[in-house]
Amino acid sequence: MRMIDAGPDVLAFEIDGLMTGRDMETVAPAMQKALESGGPVDMLVRVRNYGGFSPDLLTRGDVWPLKLAALGHVRRYALVGAPGWMASTIRVIGAMLPMEIRLFDAGDEDSARAWLKEKVAA
Repeated sequence: MRMIDAGPDVLAFEIDGLMTGRDMETVAPAMQKALESGGPVDMLVRVRNYGGFSPDLLTRGDVWPLKLAALGHVRRYALVGAPGWMASTIRVIGAMLPMEIRLFDAGDEDSARAWLKEKVAA
């Protein structure tokens, strides 16, 4: 997992292979900084190849608090290129989350970025 550029005001990263606790050393500080800003956070996740996750992710003390904090701050979440099973899971749990989530095909990242930039009606 690595951070990618999606422009200002968008926290973006790419999943390509197995996610490990070491990946969190890259992603967690950027997420924490974005969440501490106090404003809404938009996220883009590009999935190139999902290889699962290492069990060490479950034992890291910074993962779960960060995920819970994100629930209260993420405005929009664009998921690009998710495999079918992941997209189905997101469709089910997404309805229960306090953020807008949209799924985009791998070749449609430009649309995902445009959606994140749209103003939300007050």
